[in-house]
Amino acid sequence: MKSLALLSALGMSLLTPAVVPAPKKVVKQTKAEPARRKWARRLPRVVIDPGHGGEDAGALGQRTSDKTVALAVALEARKYFNADKRLELYLTRYTDRFVPLKNRATWATSLGADVFISLHANSADKKPWVHGLEVWHLTERRGQEDTSARSGRLAGMLEKHLMAWTGQATRGVRRAGFQVLREPNLPGALVELGFLTNPAEERRLVTPDWQRRAGYAVYRGALEWLTTEGKLSRPRPVQVSPSFAD
Repeated sequence: MKSLALLSALGMSLLTPAVVPAPKKVVKQTKAEPARRKWARRLPRVVIDPGHGGEDAGALGQRTSDKTVALAVALEARKYFNADKRLELYLTRYTDRFVPLKNRATWATSLGADVFISLHANSADKKPWVHGLEVWHLTERRGQEDTSARSGRLAGMLEKHLMAWTGQATRGVRRAGFQVLREPNLPGALVELGFLTNPAEERRLVTPDWQRRAGYAVYRGALEWLTTEGKLSRPRPVQVSPSFAD
């Protein structure tokens, strides 16, 4: 009987199907999607370089200096750039301090700036009648032909807006191999806002209203250039008050 029972139990175990685990769900492999970036597209970066600073005063007038006018206009321009959320603005100096010339260019390059604008005030010793703004861009050099051409367009746009918004006469757009324009190897311009050795012009350059207008003109010139370069879809500038536009 025991043998029969054993055989009977063994037979049942042989006939009972084993418990088979459910098959694992096969996930179809797809091409990995790139991780989302925090910013879909980097904002255009503008570097404004207020010339000189600290112990380096630059050109001197009876009332002010190159470094003081340049910084004042740069800080006015900063207000409009910062109000335009489509742009990033950086200054090479925010206070009256000295920054070596080479450091300005190197920093702009490391920042990945799209455009570089250096601001200055001019002088003409023993020629107090000389007046007007000058806008300089990089002379054509081997390996920098494209940069020179794009810089030339920028210089023209800055000149146009400075004349329109400040009423300043112009001595034209010019070319030079200035270090501050040559070393960054990116589109840039050097703006001489006016002559401190001309008494009438110096009086204008030190007024807050003129500095505000000049700062806005620099913003508008850079904005137009960035648009033509495809960095912005359209200008859409920050608007100013009616009294400012008079």
